[in-house]
Amino acid sequence: MCAEGASVRDAQGKEVAIAEATRQVLSDVDADSSFESRYATSTAGTELTEHLDSVSVFNFGNAIMGTTPHSVRLPHTCPAEPVAMQPRSALVDEIKKRIKEGPSGLQGATIAFGMGGTGKSILAAAVLRDAQVDSDFNTLCWATLGQEPDICQVMRQLLAQILAEPEVRSGDQQTLAIQLGFALTERDTLIVIDDAWDTAHLRPLMDPLQKARVLLTTRVQQILRGVSHKAVECR
Repeated sequence: MCAEGASVRDAQGKEVAIAEATRQVLSDVDADSSFESRYATSTAGTELTEHLDSVSVFNFGNAIMGTTPHSVRLPHTCPAEPVAMQPRSALVDEIKKRIKEGPSGLQGATIAFGMGGTGKSILAAAVLRDAQVDSDFNTLCWATLGQEPDICQVMRQLLAQILAEPEVRSGDQQTLAIQLGFALTERDTLIVIDDAWDTAHLRPLMDPLQKARVLLTTRVQQILRGVSHKAVECR
């Protein structure tokens, strides 16, 4: 019992030390724009050199804690993987295949549909964690709609993930739509739109998401007419 308590305290002490080191590095980055490049050539930063270019000041702290480039790129809004998760490899592979087919944008979205509790969100998260998906796309995004979404907030959230910024505060819906569409023009992006309930909620996203591949989770198979051939049922 005592040994177990000591182990817990040791682990907590390491977490505190890592957190403090992260805060210090982030402080140094804010104070000195050249710090990131100098850190990359230091002994401590050698292992990070290959992917520092894709790590922003916002997620630089994750990088120095030793997370992989994939975990750094995974949006923080993506659900955590359940401890007792049952592999659904066949469904993941089917969704990956359909994402690559046909047009991009919501007009060509892949739809993961099914009743509540069938694991649609967890399945979509498993797709984002897939190594091949990580290789195929240089930006991964996640936004949840729900029954009464704030579309402006959804756009801000997606912009923040695409631009690797802590948050995007300003902009009305029209301005945000233009910014979002422009941000997606130079990127291979996969966006998960989770828990969509109403076609009306998706209309403002039609134009800005044209350049992205979209995976949509919903209880309503026909929420987007004309793309049912890319629907995958979750049971």
